[in-house]
Amino acid sequence: MSVEQQTTRVLTSLRAILEQAGATLDHVVKVTIYVSDIQSWPVINEIYAETFGDHLPARAIVPVPELHYGAALELEAIAVDPGL
Repeated sequence: MSVEQQTTRVLTSLRAILEQAGATLDHVVKVTIYVSDIQSWPVINEIYAETFGDHLPARAIVPVPELHYGAALELEAIAVDPGL
């Protein structure tokens, strides 16, 4: 699977998880993205920007030598409770 497909899948999964909790991407306050090839960052960043739009949560990009199962990226997100 290409880095574009993996990025889209990860962000689609994030959106689905948030929706199950009654939240949206606007509730995300911090994102950490682990990337196995920093050269793919421009592609990942473009899809990330399209997905989040004007909402700009704090973000960290962490280059790593490799990820499980040959993944191109891994994403960790922190969201606030939508009821607050």
